[in-house]
Amino acid sequence: MNPNKCPMEKNAAGRAVPPTVNGRAVVPFKGVGKHRPTGRKAAPLISTYLDYQEGKMVSDLRAALE
Repeated sequence: MNPNKCPMEKNAAGRAVPPTVNGRAVVPFKGVGKHRPTGRKAAPLISTYLDYQEGKMVSDLRAALE
């Protein structure tokens, strides 16, 4: 195997991406709402928009600011 070539994976956008970047494993983009991250950044759990109820969403920015 050529040391300059690494196996590539396809992400949801159809692009070929490497499975590791700078020696760290990465998760290719799976699409909106398809991947739920796990673990902690510092102390709290990693949150995502999937954690919030859809009823709490507002229709536009003006409604959110009011």
